[in-house]
Amino acid sequence: MQKLSTQPLGTQPLSTRTLNWFLNESQKRDAKLLPLRLFIGLGWIRAGVAKLIDPEWYSGDLLIEFLQANLLHGGATFPIYNGLMMGLFTEHASFLSNLVTAGQLYTGLAIFFGIFTRPALLAGLFMNMNFVLAGTVNPSAFYMIIQLTLLTSNVGRVLGIDGFLNNMRGERLHERAETVASERFRARLFFSGCLCNLILLFVTAPYIQTIHPADSIEDPAMLLVILFGLYTLLCLILGTQAVIRQRELTTFDMNNRKNVDAYLSPLAGMPTSSAQ
Repeated sequence: MQKLSTQPLGTQPLSTRTLNWFLNESQKRDAKLLPLRLFIGLGWIRAGVAKLIDPEWYSGDLLIEFLQANLLHGGATFPIYNGLMMGLFTEHASFLSNLVTAGQLYTGLAIFFGIFTRPALLAGLFMNMNFVLAGTVNPSAFYMIIQLTLLTSNVGRVLGIDGFLNNMRGERLHERAETVASERFRARLFFSGCLCNLILLFVTAPYIQTIHPADSIEDPAMLLVILFGLYTLLCLILGTQAVIRQRELTTFDMNNRKNVDAYLSPLAGMPTSSAQ
């Protein structure tokens, strides 16, 4: 049986320290989501690099072709977005092309290396939402589901730079201390998100063009309705979990107070000696 090394950390070989670091990282609660984070990061990097090395992309002509093709195939999900595609987006196609390239590269690198992961996931969700609104469903639908799942976790702290930054701020590596107030806030936040997604679901539903199994997968409105429904369910689950943790923490605090009162009660009747 192999014995654990009792050498000080600074005197251990680099390979041993690397192995111990990897083992510690793999025990974090959100370590199981690391493959998804790397997959999404590589996906955004691939998309950004493909545009970066394409000299025709920077002029904006390819973006204009993309917008026009989507307009010919039914246009955007909402009429107001058709106006944006024909007007604002087309007029500033060159600027938007460069912005999309920079956004995809930033999002991919930040997610892959786990640095400011949550802002990068929000940027990815924003871009995917615009792609869907413009009429392009795949692969944005799958990216959005995965990114929302990652957004509810601390996966950026697993084998990521966010973990080092978190440690430098003096916070606990695995998670912040839970309090009744924090869980109450989380519950309200998630239930509010549940209500917002439910409203968006009913607003989007009238724009569904087809429910045919073979064609509905390419219908942006149908996709958005499904996504809003899944987001509603996810927010409901997370809000319920926050309420349960809030009750558990409240019960734990009450039991602690009872134990402290039971310990202090006999001491309250003891005579105190006066100072000489």
